[in-house]
Amino acid sequence: MPTSPVPTPVVPAPHSVRPRPDPGLEINVAVMLLPIFISLRSFSTQLSLLLLLLLAVVLFAAKPKQNYSIQPGPLVLVLAASLMVLVRPEPTINLIFFAILAVIIYRTVTSIRAKTIISSLIDGAGLYLIINVIAYAAGIRSPVGADRIVSSLEFGGFTRIIFPLSPSLDSVPAIASVYVAAIAFLMLQSGTIRRLFRLACVAAAVIILALSAARSSIIVAALLPSIALLFPATTRWLAQASTLIASVFPLVFPAVSAMVASLIQPLVEMIPGRDNRIADTISLSSRDYIWRRAFEYWQNYVIDLPDQLFGFGQAGQLESGVWTVYGKALSVVVRDPQKATLHNSFLQQLFDGGLVGWLALTIGILWASVRLSRKRQEWGAECAAAILAVCALMFSAITTVSVSPGFSHQLTFWFLFALVGVACQTPISRVDKDRKRPALDLAT
Repeated sequence: MPTSPVPTPVVPAPHSVRPRPDPGLEINVAVMLLPIFISLRSFSTQLSLLLLLLLAVVLFAAKPKQNYSIQPGPLVLVLAASLMVLVRPEPTINLIFFAILAVIIYRTVTSIRAKTIISSLIDGAGLYLIINVIAYAAGIRSPVGADRIVSSLEFGGFTRIIFPLSPSLDSVPAIASVYVAAIAFLMLQSGTIRRLFRLACVAAAVIILALSAARSSIIVAALLPSIALLFPATTRWLAQASTLIASVFPLVFPAVSAMVASLIQPLVEMIPGRDNRIADTISLSSRDYIWRRAFEYWQNYVIDLPDQLFGFGQAGQLESGVWTVYGKALSVVVRDPQKATLHNSFLQQLFDGGLVGWLALTIGILWASVRLSRKRQEWGAECAAAILAVCALMFSAITTVSVSPGFSHQLTFWFLFALVGVACQTPISRVDKDRKRPALDLAT
């Protein structure tokens, strides 16, 4: 009896077999554009708002390759720490921006893989730096420059530059330090065009750090990647330690100021254009005076329990009156001393959100840092980059209000908020979906 021949399996030609790219190497354009759209608020609130709304529409209209669940604990705490500030003393445009951006980040974290979010966000920061350098070279200036007294920017004949897409003097340098610290782990990813783009971003970051002469940002950009590359095990705890240090730094600094100054003075003396005397380093450019007077004011004048627990809301330095004890000293720097901040993100949050707001912000960031440290093996280089980005943001928070929710118009705050959201992501596998049974079945 004749037998039918066994069909020969068809083997595809080698050129038709295309390996699936690592999702961590993908770039999401919407996420990459997010820093630019946020920073345009420095020039036009309406334009920034419109672009963010369009970005939200695009993100919700796009069909995700996979849905992701989140364990939202850290995100909820940072959200609560922010809302208790932004709704008082009365809601402003900041609250509208916050709501839109919070929705965008939630959608991003639940529809895009974490590795892709991290690499896209960091590349977006690099693009932001390039645009700042090009815009400044083209003669475009930041509107916030008018709030400062020009002579105050002179240090030995050197004028510190405020770059165009910047809501403050130190905002763009802070992003530059974040980029340099984070990109150290991503520079060797495949793709010639990507590497060339990132080298251009590093060059822009170096230009920004040099022209802004932001000492803390320069030191962070130099030290963080060096420590992490030489001692990789430090990424297990570096973000957590940075968060704890930043959260209590103004309180403990008087006791350790001499030691800190002796450690960083050699680096400070290498930075051109600034007052590099040891006395200025010990005082962190008179920040110790602001912090000391602020704590004295808190102890003597913030005596009502609701104010102690929940603070005074947006511009807490003005609503509480604490600006009166240090504002005169800053009148040579800013035109309106009432707007002068407390020059530390967590101390600012203490006056804006009280002890509850300070605690929620600190625990939220600390919790997210722990989550990131546990995902180092799973997320690889992208996770290390995210950890160093958090560290850089925490060190910038020591001397500025870069991550204070009351100043959420700054890109640094949203960079941190996005990283906290990423730390909350948990994949949903199809196997897990199949194993789930409706509540009705369980009851029968």
